[in-house]
Amino acid sequence: MKKLIVFIIVIAIMISSVACSNSKDESVVMAESLIASIGEATIENENAVIFAENYYNTLSDSQKSKVSNYEVLQEARNSIDQAKADEEKRIAEEKAAEEERIEKEREAEEAAKKAEEERKAKEDSIPAAPIEIKNISIKDYYSAKELYVQFTNTGNTDLEVFDFYVIFYDAYGNEISHYGTKMQTCTFDEGLKAGGTSNSNYCWRFYNMDTMKTCKIAISKYKLKGKTTVEIPERKLIWVRY
Repeated sequence: MKKLIVFIIVIAIMISSVACSNSKDESVVMAESLIASIGEATIENENAVIFAENYYNTLSDSQKSKVSNYEVLQEARNSIDQAKADEEKRIAEEKAAEEERIEKEREAEEAAKKAEEERKAKEDSIPAAPIEIKNISIKDYYSAKELYVQFTNTGNTDLEVFDFYVIFYDAYGNEISHYGTKMQTCTFDEGLKAGGTSNSNYCWRFYNMDTMKTCKIAISKYKLKGKTTVEIPERKLIWVRY
């Protein structure tokens, strides 16, 4: 409907121009009218420019020389060509930016994957703790709970110190938090000779743990004499349940 209205207006302008210009060639007047009807030169109304160009090209050289507003048609064509070039450039730049973004994401993913593989390989190379956990028990001590554990150094090198994680459970198997933390860290710093076993009376005391019934324990860190400290990654923890 909009195109029909525009077409009617153009025809009306052309008829008006022809009627008012008896001294001019009708074809020249028609060309001038078509050019005058272009309005703002945009990519969206390029068809109006093409229509005027096609009609102008049907004129003879003599008639073309008499079209007074031909420069308007040229300017319209130049504006549209420039707008199309700018649009193509914008699309090309957006495409290049998108391709660059995708490439950077791919590189980041590959780097993250490689880092994860290296981390896992490093973790896999970590030797298991040469420590056996045994004789776990939990006893009441007034308003507290005492955790008794014995450890045996199964290696050939003396242990200087080691840490272990403890997770406590109530009678229903639910994990118990101690001061907001479910996984407690305990330290054995008495040293343990190669092949030796810790004293059965060695214990760790916990307060405000009335519902504690059972637990599980895993060695998290250890240091052999003359060696650097070894930390056990969480995925390689070996849990012993009481």
